[in-house]
Amino acid sequence: LLDGEKRALSQGDQLDLWHFGAHGFHAVSLQADCVRLPPCLLPDEPCSEAAQRKPICVSAALQRARAERVQAWQAAQVQLGSGMQLIGFSLPETAQRGTRLSVATAWRAAERLNADYHQFVHLLNAQGTLIAQDDFPPARGAFPTSQWPAGQTWAEAAYLELPDDLPEGTYRVFTGWYRWFDGARLPVAGDRLGARDGLVYLGEIRVR
Repeated sequence: LLDGEKRALSQGDQLDLWHFGAHGFHAVSLQADCVRLPPCLLPDEPCSEAAQRKPICVSAALQRARAERVQAWQAAQVQLGSGMQLIGFSLPETAQRGTRLSVATAWRAAERLNADYHQFVHLLNAQGTLIAQDDFPPARGAFPTSQWPAGQTWAEAAYLELPDDLPEGTYRVFTGWYRWFDGARLPVAGDRLGARDGLVYLGEIRVR
């Protein structure tokens, strides 16, 4: 977020997990004593004192993520129900216990969705025990799926807190969507690992 003289006031999410061509939700925080000029997100439209705005569209970024820091996006094509498609994801190969693991996914609405769904990302051990998870609505509630038009693309990162005493080893990462009011998961097409339980298998990660 820049002020009127193009000086940085605040920075939100890292660009490393941005998915090209997909919409996303990014939040920035402001300290009262850092504002030099009224920050504007749109021409001639300064932010309010609350420093929180409705979502806007950013057509270009002035900052590039360094290539060596960008996690490679893997293309995917997994159908969930009749309206949701996984089109890509980013999953690191290794993680350190006691840290926060970020897993990014990109989605497309094949048709208009008629309900509000929450996404989940689960980390399971070899025995299928849930070790860590992050459940959330799109944009953490700011862009519910019932408002997605057909063709809408969306990318967002999940954050899983890895326990300090987590044993070293290989763990599996799954994702999916469920209806928020009753927990019913969107069915996953195909016979890949976890599909029968409404899980999309993203891959394995080595915890050290």
